[in-house]
Amino acid sequence: MQGPECLAGGTPKVTPANLRAAAAELRRERARLAQYAGVSPATIQSKITGVSVRNLAARTGEAEVTYNLPVSVTGNDNWVTYELINGKWKVQDCIAPFGGSSASSSGSATP
Repeated sequence: MQGPECLAGGTPKVTPANLRAAAAELRRERARLAQYAGVSPATIQSKITGVSVRNLAARTGEAEVTYNLPVSVTGNDNWVTYELINGKWKVQDCIAPFGGSSASSSGSATP
C-alpha cells in the first residue's frame, strides 16, 4: 500500500520471526483502530460509500475515501497523496488515511 519511502530501514527481510512480529503489530493496529472507530476494521470496509480524487496527474494524485461513519471517527480531512510506483498506486506521504482533520477545505474534488 505504501511507497518505498515509508519503509523504515529499507526492504524488510522475510523470516518466520519477522512475520510473527508483523502479524502481532497488525493485530495491535487493528485493535487500536477498532477502539478509535468503535467498529472493527472489517466493518469499516463495508461502510465505504465513495471516493473523491483531486490534483490528479500522470504519476501522482490525491484521494479521499468517504465512509458511512461519523465525522468524529473519520475526521474531515482524509486526503492521501498517491504516486504511481512500478505500475501500482502507492501512498506517498506515509500518513494513515483515516481520522485526519483540518480547519480549511482544499480545492475542488471529483467524486
